[in-house]
Amino acid sequence: MNSLNNILEFLWIKLKKKIYKITIIANNHLNNIFNCLIKNLFKFSFLTRKTHIVKSLFAFHLDLKIIKSKQDGAYGWLNYIVPNINKHSKYKFTNLKDINFRYFYNYKIERLLIFFPQGLGYEISSKLINSSRKIIFYVNDNIFFCKKSYNTAFNKECFKCLPKFNPYNNCEHFPFPSKDSSYIHFINTLKHKSESILFVCHSSSNQKIINSIFPNSKVLKSKHISPEFKNIKVKRNKIYKYDFLFHAHMLQSKGYFYFLKLARDNPKLKFFMPDYDLMKNFYYKNITYDKKNWNNGLQEKIYETKIVLCPSFWSSNFEGSVLKTMLMGKCCAIIKNANSFSTDIPSESIIKLSGNFRKDSSLLKKVLKNQPLIERIGKNARFWALNYINDNPKKDTKIIDDFLKD
Repeated sequence: MNSLNNILEFLWIKLKKKIYKITIIANNHLNNIFNCLIKNLFKFSFLTRKTHIVKSLFAFHLDLKIIKSKQDGAYGWLNYIVPNINKHSKYKFTNLKDINFRYFYNYKIERLLIFFPQGLGYEISSKLINSSRKIIFYVNDNIFFCKKSYNTAFNKECFKCLPKFNPYNNCEHFPFPSKDSSYIHFINTLKHKSESILFVCHSSSNQKIINSIFPNSKVLKSKHISPEFKNIKVKRNKIYKYDFLFHAHMLQSKGYFYFLKLARDNPKLKFFMPDYDLMKNFYYKNITYDKKNWNNGLQEKIYETKIVLCPSFWSSNFEGSVLKTMLMGKCCAIIKNANSFSTDIPSESIIKLSGNFRKDSSLLKKVLKNQPLIERIGKNARFWALNYINDNPKKDTKIIDDFLKD
């Protein structure tokens, strides 16, 4: 009966994803048609000829009230950014929904904070950036040079589009469908306004990438902190149910298929996947599939696991799953990418894998046999992560304010 429920939930999730994608594509087309009609209809109207003045604007695609109920990934960072900006900044930022924004209006924006532009849509993001005197661009992924957001190809970091937009044929916009022409215009807008942009990122390697593309921009290396990080506690288990747990989304760029290969090559070891995968559930007998999230059983499963796998292949600016695992005092394993957040983490605090699953499999099996080493890595991880989340929001906000006033 439990297996049947898993199958039904898996099929329902797949169906919802298909419906969502179709809805987004249809909505994009309808919005384009609507904007075109409205623009032509009101071409000579007073509203479109008038320039709407906005002093300070915070642009994000979700209502801030909804964001408070979310803590994962980008939402966690927003729950840190927004209260601190409201508390420490001398500027009072209006939200996008409060200005009754219309694409066909003319705007003059003094100060713009923009977050997750692919959520807003590339046309709207380009319009906002082009209309602004000073821009703070919060970097959550690599959308500023990769249409996929997560720059991977063939299980490696991919920089094919870094010098010039030249994606592989199978590259798709992520997480929302879009047009290449809109994306190219967005990138060109960033370059055109680069002298007016301060990029806020998290890793030294990401800072280098941004500097290489936008040499005229300023870059602030800041911390990715979520309010929930400071509530994470350590719990020691003497009995472990699993050898490995996959702590990431089921995406190629996050290392899901790498995880499956490790499980296939190690049939005697126990793996846990906190999600459903109908076909893999039947094929991989040494993987336990059970849908869990952070506040609904996932933390307990992590405590019951010896080594937590967060094997992202992209040039991650930051990985929340990695920091959460480290704060729990757990032994975490990541891919040692040359241009990612992993380069900022000391080797004694984490296991750094090569990306070659056979070599990594041998290394991980060796570590599994050394419980004192696992505990030592977990202890070092906790120590490093606690230092990382020691923040100074007042100082960071002052840097942003100083840039905006110039």
